[in-house]
Amino acid sequence: MNDISFQVDDKKFNYHVAALIVDGNRYLLQTNPRDNFWSMMGGRAKFNETSKETLIREINEELGIVIKKEEATLIHIVENFFDYDNKKFHEMLFIYRVDCKNYDIVNQQDFYCLDKDLDTNHWYTFDEVQALNVRPQMLKEILLDTDLKHSFVVDN
Repeated sequence: MNDISFQVDDKKFNYHVAALIVDGNRYLLQTNPRDNFWSMMGGRAKFNETSKETLIREINEELGIVIKKEEATLIHIVENFFDYDNKKFHEMLFIYRVDCKNYDIVNQQDFYCLDKDLDTNHWYTFDEVQALNVRPQMLKEILLDTDLKHSFVVDN
């Protein structure tokens, strides 16, 4: 396992990496039947794994595709605090933009993750995302960034 995550009493820390998967003006989000919100695809980093390696592994595990390193651009790092499953979370979240126009998933709608058979993926337009309950809450602010919506952010 070796996930970078630990728990003390009812408090949990996660080093988490997420993908803002984009196809033109659409964003791929996922939900689980027990949740009342939508979120980005991703998961916990493992020891001795870079955030980009985590992203590539998670997308492969969940969608069955192998993205290239140059297709993922780090766009945001968030220190996130929230309650979930009766625990208080402290999370370091690395968010990457991934353009998936060259992959078959752009033609799919309401499909399940390969490694989580209850998690449903759905493509939403920018306007549709604005009406959704999403996590992290600041995801809507990230999408409002015109550079993100209309062009690529360059990795330096």
